[in-house]
Amino acid sequence: MSTELIVDVTAFMLRIQADQDLALELIELFLVEAPRMLAEIQAASSQNDCARIEKIAHAVKGSVANFSALPAFEAARKLEIISRNREVSNVGDACSALSNEIARLSAELIRISKEPVSS
Repeated sequence: MSTELIVDVTAFMLRIQADQDLALELIELFLVEAPRMLAEIQAASSQNDCARIEKIAHAVKGSVANFSALPAFEAARKLEIISRNREVSNVGDACSALSNEIARLSAELIRISKEPVSS
């Protein structure tokens, strides 16, 4: 298992000026929206709709960037690039990688939301 941070909490809290309420709001929004975005990616993937996958992957990339979540960011970036390049044969693996990173990020955000966060 990698020692890379799932979420850089210090950078996240600096980005939102240590606003605990905002942190919880962003986490809650992500936990609601992430499954929907992943489902949309899966639906687009089943239709080989690379343009749609690229657009959603870009949105996911922006969403995870809020948390300074580099592994999830990189997985979304990779899917975005693969889709932009219409590498249909690589989309499935990239979707799986993103899904795994989103699951890891979601678990970490749940953990963070249950304890006080300091900057």
